[in-house]
Amino acid sequence: MHELRLAKPIAEQALKVAEAQSASRVTGIKIGLGVLSGVMEDHLREHLEELFAGTVLEGAQIETRELLPGEKLPGGEEASGTEVVLESLTVEEA
Repeated sequence: MHELRLAKPIAEQALKVAEAQSASRVTGIKIGLGVLSGVMEDHLREHLEELFAGTVLEGAQIETRELLPGEKLPGGEEASGTEVVLESLTVEEA
């Protein structure tokens, strides 16, 4: 259940970004997982795939990478290592 709680805001944010970019389809999504987050990557992926169903995110390739404490996040702040963040989307424009 921990991963579902984390997956929902990622899916919501990805949908907002896709809409802002007038995406007809999202082909890839990159997510940073803090090394101290305790997230089970497989479970997070399963929940994201469920949340993506029926949206422009459906079928998107989900890529994850480890975030280390002190690493810069997309917004410019420094990671603590516990974050789960949307890093980027690959989209097809309408």
